[in-house]
Amino acid sequence: MNPKQFALIKPGCTHSVLCKDKTVKIDVEFVGRNKGIEDYISESEHFSQLSVTDDFFKSFKEVMILIDSQNVRYSLNKIKQYFTENEIYLLDYVALDFEFMSFFIEVLKCFQNKTECADKNFYLRKALSYINMYFSDPDLSVKELAKYSSVSEAYLQKLFQDDIQCSVHEFITRIRMSRARNMILRTNFAITEIAKDVGYASQQSFINNFRKAFGTSPEQFKKEQNAYNNFSFRFVPPDFDKILY
Repeated sequence: MNPKQFALIKPGCTHSVLCKDKTVKIDVEFVGRNKGIEDYISESEHFSQLSVTDDFFKSFKEVMILIDSQNVRYSLNKIKQYFTENEIYLLDYVALDFEFMSFFIEVLKCFQNKTECADKNFYLRKALSYINMYFSDPDLSVKELAKYSSVSEAYLQKLFQDDIQCSVHEFITRIRMSRARNMILRTNFAITEIAKDVGYASQQSFINNFRKAFGTSPEQFKKEQNAYNNFSFRFVPPDFDKILY
């Protein structure tokens, strides 16, 4: 396990937990009344109606590892205080139940954060894969991409801004410009053909975007690269009369 991670393990599950060096391992076992975490949550009126609770049960097979935001450890320390005395009074049971409820709220929040992060990566990967396949389509749009990725246009834009620091349109343009640059360097295709291949119905639009990306027109870029790559090699035989053996 990594730092800040904690494990939920079902009773009777054979397991082995590996911890990296310089980490603190805390074992907490809930035993009593033949009830486990799932029983407590499912029987609680506070949790039974939450959609995240159903998702939690479906995902919790034998062992679940989550990342603590420090609130889980804090809740466990609060619960521990009630077991430092030999007896727990009736009033303490009410307070203890409240601490258990707070603890499981934090567990469900950690689970939800993990799920949202996984979903976020899944949606972003779908969008990037779709762009990679269809960037050459001049009609490729954010609306089409969002529909394929099963998210709203606004949420898709947010994913790109958060993870790639640009809009969807800007990212598509980057892919097209990178492809165009490689074609200019490695092929003899005409600029009109390259523009069409990378998804521009308008050649002028392609030229404008290329100039913005690379600071020069496609034609000028091609000439400069050709001039750079065309070199002459002249072999001059050595003057054996001047060579000393």
